[in-house]
Amino acid sequence: MADSLARLGSMFEQAKDLTIEAAMSASARLSETPQSLRPQEISTLLNSRSDRDIVAGMKCVVSLISRGEDGLPYFADVVKNVTTHNQHIRNLVLVYLTRYAEVEPDIALLSINSIQKSLNDTNPIHRSRSIRSLAGIRIASILPILVLSIKRTSSDPSPVVRTASAVAIGQIYVDDDPSASQLLELLARLLADSSTQVVAAAVRTFHHIHHDIDDDGWRYIHGNFRRICRLLPQFDEWTQVVAIELGTAYCRRFLPQPTLTLATGEVINLPQYYHTFSDYTVDFDHDLQLFLSALKPLAHTNSDAVLLAATRSLLNLAPPSTLVSYKYHLALTRAATAAQSSQFQFVALELIARICRLDYSVFSERFRYFFVFPNDSDSVASAKLAILTTLSANPNIIKYIVEELKHYALHYNNDVVADASIRALGSCCQVSEEWNNHILAWALRQVQRTSGSLLNQLLNVVRLALHHKMTVASEDPKVKSEIVSTLYKLSLLLQGDMEGEAKATMIWMIGDMTVYTKNQIGPDVLRQQIATFADQSEDVRYQLLMLAAKVFSFELDRLTDEIDDTEELQRQLDDNRIHNMFKHVLYLAKYDNSYDTRDRARMIDVLLNRGPQESKLASLFLQVPKPFPEADIGAKGDQHVDDYITTVPDWADPATLPDSSVREEIPVVENQITSFAGQGDKRKSPSPGPLTGISSADVRPPPAPLPPMDKGNGNHTGYKLQSLDEFFGSDDDESESEEGSSEDSGLSSSDEEEDDEEDDDDEEEEDDDDSHSSDESERGAVDALSSDDDDDSDASV
Repeated sequence: MADSLARLGSMFEQAKDLTIEAAMSASARLSETPQSLRPQEISTLLNSRSDRDIVAGMKCVVSLISRGEDGLPYFADVVKNVTTHNQHIRNLVLVYLTRYAEVEPDIALLSINSIQKSLNDTNPIHRSRSIRSLAGIRIASILPILVLSIKRTSSDPSPVVRTASAVAIGQIYVDDDPSASQLLELLARLLADSSTQVVAAAVRTFHHIHHDIDDDGWRYIHGNFRRICRLLPQFDEWTQVVAIELGTAYCRRFLPQPTLTLATGEVINLPQYYHTFSDYTVDFDHDLQLFLSALKPLAHTNSDAVLLAATRSLLNLAPPSTLVSYKYHLALTRAATAAQSSQFQFVALELIARICRLDYSVFSERFRYFFVFPNDSDSVASAKLAILTTLSANPNIIKYIVEELKHYALHYNNDVVADASIRALGSCCQVSEEWNNHILAWALRQVQRTSGSLLNQLLNVVRLALHHKMTVASEDPKVKSEIVSTLYKLSLLLQGDMEGEAKATMIWMIGDMTVYTKNQIGPDVLRQQIATFADQSEDVRYQLLMLAAKVFSFELDRLTDEIDDTEELQRQLDDNRIHNMFKHVLYLAKYDNSYDTRDRARMIDVLLNRGPQESKLASLFLQVPKPFPEADIGAKGDQHVDDYITTVPDWADPATLPDSSVREEIPVVENQITSFAGQGDKRKSPSPGPLTGISSADVRPPPAPLPPMDKGNGNHTGYKLQSLDEFFGSDDDESESEEGSSEDSGLSSSDEEEDDEEDDDDEEEEDDDDSHSSDESERGAVDALSSDDDDDSDASV
């Protein structure tokens, strides 16, 4: 016996393998078919009587669509298979319909009745797939039918179907459509559902459409806000992201803004920067505190998206001290330094950089985690350098950061990181005068040893350091002496071989500070460079022209203040060496190859050679103080990340806020089944229909007492043997039972009377099952849209 069973099992396995091989060979044969003959092959498969051939044809059609080819020529052949009982084929047909239904709406309408029929399926997976497919068929004429279908399935006993109903609402919702208010009412019911799965789908749908909803439409969130906050940790990770964004928008629109109480007793709203306050306490609204408390356990999530969304929410609703108390600074540091995805790592680092700009004390103790590694991408390395630059404002850790930046600038193989490190050092010059002098001295030493882009960045650091000195202590004689000494060192470097861009930068700095140095260095630099004017690069020639104009403008102002006589002034100018150098440079510039240099030379000639009145205007142009330059390390952060963080509604006006009583929780909707199929009742449990569902909180009722035993045959009196059809009921019985309440129901009950006959033979039971399935296949489209309203009976297609 055992050997026979083993052989039988082996035969089944061989048959299964042969079937799979046949299907694979058919697909392979189709892929090898020439392009011109492929439509005929696919059409033959789709019109076959074999489910296996139809499945192979549908797979080919879906494969063509996935490769970007047009699957519309097979529309009629595909749609007619929607009536099949093979669920695999139906699923593929529904996928096809959702893509091409709006292209062929007339033919697609023929399938609506068959899809509606699936809403009565006993399997909730099939019902949910049907309602989502109906919503995916974008035909405006069936919108009333869709609304009625969703109204029916939104109270389905299965949470799977109710979840699909929530998704379908988001697919068909249109703000200016008359059905919008009815859909919002159905969505409000799903938001209050007893199943967390259904609430999650409803939250996702509301987030999808909330941009098209005014403040009045948000009333459906008021009564569910507190429950959503409690359910937030139970949602799946993508629903958590959506719920956090939705909750953030709700708090900014309908909750009062938090206030800070400073150590001095002053009460202020959330400020832009927090590092200026040494000590403060925060006062939150009760509902806002409830939402923030729901975010606290999410600091330990494994989802990167949830972590970023929660951090963004805390930044927009609370001060950075809340991040520290909830341990989000630890989670962000861990995620930003150990992430496998460089894209997420970059976004996390940009988020940290923004937090540091608000309050650098949050990450000051963890600054070593942001040191650059050789395997870091350029974007990640730049984000880390931006964080280090911001953290350098802390005087306790700046020495470690400056030494690290020096190492990157001189020894890092990546030029992008090296240049960014030098720019970061320029930002560190602004921390204090001590570090300004330290970084300036280091930069001057490196200027003599380097070349290329690194030299240009070092000169920018020198420029930043000098401008910082001029701004902070412009009247200090010691500072003035240091600035003159630095410019003199730069003038000495101009006598050697140097690249054109670096030389132009040095000449620009000397000319820009001519007034500050009382014209002590500029004339001598101009004298040395005039001899090789024609051999210099275009940038250097332009800067020499501007240096000559600035030097002569200062000298002309000095002579004008000392001499009142115009003739005497002209005689002094004719003998003045600076004036002669200026005329010589002006003459050379008029014949320069550069249009810009020639045009600028003509403008300067008009300003400085037409009398004292024009010379005053020239002084205004050439000697005006320049604004203090800012380091371009990227301290403002990536624009896309900033938009992601700051794209939230503004805090609402306190005078327009609703009372907190509107957030009193509404009752949870319990979807309870109104009737059950008992042993004496041959009807099936009607799916969706007017049923209200059953919840997991319901308690199963106690079983009914058994009838007395029959002593003759040992069976309980009142029991009889039943077939499977009798036990589970049938759709025909359901139609028969509804004749009294619906005038449209006219189905025959002869088949049910035949099923009532008692039969103990197994073969006859199988025949009854076959006849039952054939009756269902031959039955016409059932009115899938029946509901409590009278209008529902007229909505089926």
